[in-house]
Amino acid sequence: MVTNINHKFKEKDDNMEKEKNAKKTTSKKTTNTSKNVKPKQVEKKVEKKEEKIVKTETVLDQSKNYTENYETRKRIIYVALFIVILLLALLFVLVKKVPKLENGKEIVASVDGKEFTTEELYEKIKNQYGTQTLINMIDGYIADKEIETTDEAKEYANNQLTALKNQYAQYGYDFEKDLKAAGYSSEQDLLDEMILEYKKQEALVKFVEESVKEEEIKDYYEANIYGPITAKHILITPEVTSDMTEEQKSNEELKALNTAKDIIEKLNNGENFDELVKQYSDDEGSKNDNGLISNFTKVGETAVVEEFWNAAYNLENNKYTTSPVQSKFGYHIILKVSSEERPTLESVKETITETIANERLTEDANLSVTAWAELRKKYNLTINDDIIKNSYESTINSYK
Repeated sequence: MVTNINHKFKEKDDNMEKEKNAKKTTSKKTTNTSKNVKPKQVEKKVEKKEEKIVKTETVLDQSKNYTENYETRKRIIYVALFIVILLLALLFVLVKKVPKLENGKEIVASVDGKEFTTEELYEKIKNQYGTQTLINMIDGYIADKEIETTDEAKEYANNQLTALKNQYAQYGYDFEKDLKAAGYSSEQDLLDEMILEYKKQEALVKFVEESVKEEEIKDYYEANIYGPITAKHILITPEVTSDMTEEQKSNEELKALNTAKDIIEKLNNGENFDELVKQYSDDEGSKNDNGLISNFTKVGETAVVEEFWNAAYNLENNKYTTSPVQSKFGYHIILKVSSEERPTLESVKETITETIANERLTEDANLSVTAWAELRKKYNLTINDDIIKNSYESTINSYK
């Protein structure tokens, strides 16, 4: 039911975004100090400043395949449908004492000339939403059996709830009102649903991990796992804006490259690396720490872009790059501080297996559907209702 509130909140979120965009557009039209730009473009002065400020976390390559990445999980967590609340309403109706017809059928509602029974309501809901609702219930049961409720799951749910509440507070909307309108009696109900969706994703990854072969793990280890490196760097970012001509962009690129070359010449002449960092570097995240980036890796949460990694890896300790290293962030001058030994295969085997499983799920859009189908088979899923059974089998077969 976590997506129930997600569905209900979507209208609010859309309105928020429209309101936000409207404010931005109005601001650009009425502010005298702004340069003339088209709506949805960032003011040139601000754009240059923001593009120049490249924080350390943007230098780190936030790999979409990394298994611990909360943002990746966030994109996957909200996958069920809002119709769970309809099921709850139906169950309430079925257990509540209501008037009955002479044939024993219970009346849900009536209008002049027509009485609606629980059987009619059930058939309507079953035909339209029954399959997805039932599968959500089954998957929730399997997830509870497969995955314990960890502190990490609770932390994730709490972070998601906090983010939602902050978003509502930012735009002045009533979170509590919409929470109840979406069918939740308390925040804990929503947290419980978020935790369950988290556990469903964990159960899916765990199942896919079982198909990862030893040879794949060894190959991944040889190609990607190295000891972490610590280095310092100076970043020179070209002051390129989207409204520039290609010639103007090329000139800015060349200007940044020449600045980086001049810095290397200063190093060759004996100038201090740390002082040059403070004077020149555009990486505001590391600038005040002498350009230091500690314990970065080739893959994973602490990975850096490939060009940066390759250059640092090939340096000897206390040596710097003799030519600028270009990446999507600009031009780097890198000084290698230290490196550690590669961890053993056994010590990282679990992480590698999980990484490969997540990569498969990312690369194959159908895998999550087919893997869940196999996981349900493992639990001996039997569907007795012919309509739901046919609907389920038709859906699964369409993904094969």
